[in-house]
Amino acid sequence: MPLGMPSKNGSLRTLRDILGVSLAVSGNSTLHPLKSLLMTSNYSSHRSPRPKWSIERISGLSTAEVKALRKNAQAYSDAEIIERCDQVLAVRARSMPRPRHRAVNAGAKASELKIQQNASRTVRNLIEALPSANLVPNAAKRSSIQTQPIQTCGDLWKIYVSCGLSSQESSDPDTALGRFCASGHPLFDLDAVHRKQGNPDWIKRELSLHLPRFLHRRTEMIARAYKMFIAAGISDIALTELKPVGPMKLFADLASSRENDRELLTSGTFSATLDPAPYYGIGPKQLRNILVNSGLAVNVLPLDSRWMHFLENAVDAENVDLQRKHHYLAIEDLVRKSLVDAQNARTDILNLGVLDAIVFASQSTQGFDLPGWAAN
Repeated sequence: MPLGMPSKNGSLRTLRDILGVSLAVSGNSTLHPLKSLLMTSNYSSHRSPRPKWSIERISGLSTAEVKALRKNAQAYSDAEIIERCDQVLAVRARSMPRPRHRAVNAGAKASELKIQQNASRTVRNLIEALPSANLVPNAAKRSSIQTQPIQTCGDLWKIYVSCGLSSQESSDPDTALGRFCASGHPLFDLDAVHRKQGNPDWIKRELSLHLPRFLHRRTEMIARAYKMFIAAGISDIALTELKPVGPMKLFADLASSRENDRELLTSGTFSATLDPAPYYGIGPKQLRNILVNSGLAVNVLPLDSRWMHFLENAVDAENVDLQRKHHYLAIEDLVRKSLVDAQNARTDILNLGVLDAIVFASQSTQGFDLPGWAAN
């Protein structure tokens, strides 16, 4: 947590100012800041009440402070605070101003990222320290779907909508979005949406009952996706039978093996061709999320705040804008090359898709209950 920041009255901001709590000190040790927030039952009558970490209050912190708060919340499995921190970080990543500059080559642009010296070695060490893939349920599921990718438009629809809804919001199982995605709601059934003719009013009404945030964008995302899917075929049509035209061409080509990213070393070429523009409400992260969760691609990364937290010692996240293609590809390629270097030691991590599943679990509020492995 950065200290020494000027407050409104000109004095230096302290950790106490940032967290809004008194820190209990015993000997030379200081009580974990978030623990002092969470242990409300231990507050004596003269202590101030537990601060409420609203979106507005978290938004008032600096990016470094938000990250520190998130790390503390993760250590104490406070899913609500983690989710709000992720929302604030995601909004900042999307709205980060882009400086004007003269046209330069892609290599020069990528240098703006301030990737740390020896970053590849740092990331390789992080990868080698991850738990075994066979001990992480997420990784086992990802490996399974890679051996048997989805087959039909209906299967793809469910993943497409789930990933589209998760933009800028945590989808951990204990969150509102996580519970909704696991509910089997008709919005995840292409046939059910078709029976309603993709009616935007019906879509909006159903979303408002369960996921009122980002209501307009989410309604538009599902309504436009319906038109795209239904133009290609009904729910049970095989992806291999789709006409390779329009936005659905990407999924048809991958299902038919006209395109693939199976080779880790050369998969960056495929990733560079991905363009989320035809898919309303779907960004570069979510497009890759759809591909890896469907098994149609195996060596692309859905980069988000969890990944940036994982890479914080290798990449200066303050200068990263994941909506800029060359930023996204540069970070993805850093991880790709680091995994290649780590594969002699980590033969269980066959591709970026499995690695993503392990890192996602490592950054989850649930973490791991394994000897020698901590969620934070």
